Amino acid sequence: MGFGNIQPAVLRRNDGTLVAYMRENGPLRRIRVAESRDEGLAWGEVGASELPNPGSGLDGLRLADGRWLLVYNDTTSGRSSLAVSLSEDEGRSWRWTRHLEKHAAGSYHYLP
Repeated sequence: MGFGNIQPAVLRRNDGTLVAYMRENGPLRRIRVAESRDEGLAWGEVGASELPNPGSGLDGLRLADGRWLLVYNDTTSGRSSLAVSLSEDEGRSWRWTRHLEKHAAGSYHYLP
């Protein structure tokens, strides 16, 4: 799927399209995104979203009302900020972001 795109969080649009949001350990420092219109048998090109990410894990979910949420580190370096972003158009844009944690000395991520 491209350079360093790993650990996808996959959400399904109303039209059946699968959208994968991935961490990227390459140079872009953005959440990477790809789409599949055939239940994941083939995927389109991997693009970069507008959402910053230092190469850390992320997760997404679809709410009962159809809105999408992503939880991720919204920095390009380090993990001192943990954010949740909301999309009302099935991931085409992320208009609202709120911080769950944001402290210069913090490190918010999963533990091995």
